[in-house]
Amino acid sequence: MKAMVIKFKDDSEMRLISGLLDKMKIQSKVLATEDLEDIGLGEMMLKVDRSDKVSRDMIMEKIGLLNLLALYTVRIFIGYFLKTEKAGKSGFFYSFF
Repeated sequence: MKAMVIKFKDDSEMRLISGLLDKMKIQSKVLATEDLEDIGLGEMMLKVDRSDKVSRDMIMEKIGLLNLLALYTVRIFIGYFLKTEKAGKSGFFYSFF
C-alpha cells in the first residue's frame, strides 16, 4: 500500500479534497505540521550512518562544553543584572522590558 501527502493552500481546499476522498471511500487523515516534522525526522533517522561509533569521552566532552556555555551565559546575565542595579535602575525587569 502506498500513501500520498498533499499540502493544502487553505481550509476550504482541505475540506473539498477530504469530502471527495470520503465519497470515494478512500481512507484519509489530516496531519498537523508537527506530525509532518516527526515523519521527516523519522526519515532522516532511517538514513543516518549508524556504523560510526562515538566514544563516551567525546560525548562527555561535548556535554562539558555545553555546560560551560550555559555557565558563561548565566555569568553574563548576572553581570548585566548587577550593573543595572548599581545604576539605580529597576533591575530584573529593566533588563528584559
